[in-house]
Amino acid sequence: MDKLDTLTLFVRIVERGSFSAAAADLGFSRPVAT
Repeated sequence: MDKLDTLTLFVRIVERGSFSAAAADLGFSRPVAT
């Protein structure tokens, strides 16, 4: 995962309020998001 993906994931986690929801939105597995 590059820096842009990491920042996108971080923003989505804040917006959605959970790692699982953010991972699902972006098509990542939950372990990748954590």
